[in-house]
Amino acid sequence: MPAAAPAPLPVDPASDVVLELGVPGWVYVAGAPYELRARRGERALARARGPFVEVSGPDRAERGKALARWYRRTARELLGSALAADAERLGLRPQRLAIRDQRTRWGSCSTRGTVSLNWRLVMVPPPVARYVIVHELCHLEHPNHSPAFWRALAAALPEWRDGHRWLRRHALALMSYRPAHSAL
Repeated sequence: MPAAAPAPLPVDPASDVVLELGVPGWVYVAGAPYELRARRGERALARARGPFVEVSGPDRAERGKALARWYRRTARELLGSALAADAERLGLRPQRLAIRDQRTRWGSCSTRGTVSLNWRLVMVPPPVARYVIVHELCHLEHPNHSPAFWRALAAALPEWRDGHRWLRRHALALMSYRPAHSAL
């Protein structure tokens, strides 16, 4: 049985809470902690079961890999839904979504319309992930950081600065997180 549940990730960008990522036995989805239940098994597999994430595998390394795959699948599902909703709201049409393991970026938008998002965004509170999604969608019309881009972002998401500040404050903890840190 893991230790007591860590606190949900704070939404307030000014919060002085230190992120408790990588606590063995716990993972985060949309800012909320989920208990990780691990067991030995021949196949390395992870899946959500209500308030838990179950992971199995022959050893901790394989369970960590299974958890990484699960995070990427979950990111594609949750971030993809959010991307589709905001794209429709803004009347924009991204060509494709790529979920990546970027070490220094939260997202990017190619000139061909591919929006790439860091899988770690699935861990953060939804308003923070939404900032990155809307930021990248705005690059479909403004492929730079010109004044016109920032005006478009402010019109599309007036509270964008909160998400930006939150990510700047917690970037090191999030970018250094590896799913194997949580695997038991």
